[in-house]
Amino acid sequence: MKVVEGIDLRSKRLQTVLTARRWSAKGVAAVIDTETTDLFGRVCEVAAIDAHTGRVLIDTLVNPEVPNRATHIHGITDAMVADAPTWEEVLPKLRRGLAGRTLLAYNSEYDRSVIASHTESIGRSPGRLADAENWWCLMEARSAWGRHRRYHLGGGHRALGDCEAAKDILAWVAEGRGVITVEPQSSSPAT
Repeated sequence: MKVVEGIDLRSKRLQTVLTARRWSAKGVAAVIDTETTDLFGRVCEVAAIDAHTGRVLIDTLVNPEVPNRATHIHGITDAMVADAPTWEEVLPKLRRGLAGRTLLAYNSEYDRSVIASHTESIGRSPGRLADAENWWCLMEARSAWGRHRRYHLGGGHRALGDCEAAKDILAWVAEGRGVITVEPQSSSPAT
């Protein structure tokens, strides 16, 4: 068994570290997060940051054009999104900001599915935004270190804050630390 930095080269942990390092390189990936109107509802906020620099690529409220039933989770009210751009207006900016990048999210399956669903609901093709091959799950990367999957990110359940917290997880994994201290997630469903 060959060991580097205390990690078996055949281990899932090492593979996760190497992948995290690849996604942390300049211009390769973006960390994305959404807030929604309810569990698997429409997007009411989206943010994405460069996985290398943390530069904000997009950070906007979205008028979901349906009532928001998750205000108690993220604090986003119908009044806050009343004058915000619609998903149809945000989508081209999101595509431009994420073009050619791997998409990293704390719960990638959730964010990928709500983006795809909302995009299809307005009669548009989600394209690469719906393709699981373009996404990498930071919650699973964290779990490769033996940590529980469900933890509150500490980003205040707002898209930009959650992106920044998820980028911290990417950095910890890329450094091979594996020891991450976060608050346990409440029993309410995540959006």
